[in-house]
Amino acid sequence: MQQVHLWEEVRDRLAAPAATLSGGQQQRLCLARVLALEPALLLLDEPTASLDFRASRKIEELLLTLKDQYPILAVSHSLSQARRLGDEVLVMKAGRLARTLNPQDFQDKTMLEELLEEVF
Repeated sequence: MQQVHLWEEVRDRLAAPAATLSGGQQQRLCLARVLALEPALLLLDEPTASLDFRASRKIEELLLTLKDQYPILAVSHSLSQARRLGDEVLVMKAGRLARTLNPQDFQDKTMLEELLEEVF
C-alpha cells in the first residue's frame, strides 16, 4: 500500500469495506493487490476510467514510476493519456493494428490529424 501511495490515506480505516474508498483509492488498492503478487507484467484496461482529473493524474504518476519496475500494457481510449504514459503506442482499428507510434510521432501534428481522421 505504501508503493501505491495509499497507506497514509487508509491506515486508520483498514477494517472498513473497500467500497468506502474513493474511486482513485480503489484503483490504487487494486494495483497494491496486484503488486503484492509480484507479477511479471501489468495488464491494465482503462486504468483511469470514471476517475476525476486529480485521481487520474495520481494514477498516471504512479504508473510512470511503476514502468521502471514492470512492463506495462495498458488499454486507453485517450490518445493524450497514451502519449503521456507510453513508450510505444499501438493504435487499433476494428481489432487490427492500424499504426505504431513512438514519442517523436506525437510532435508531427499533420500525421496525428491524418491518423485521427483515418482511425476515428
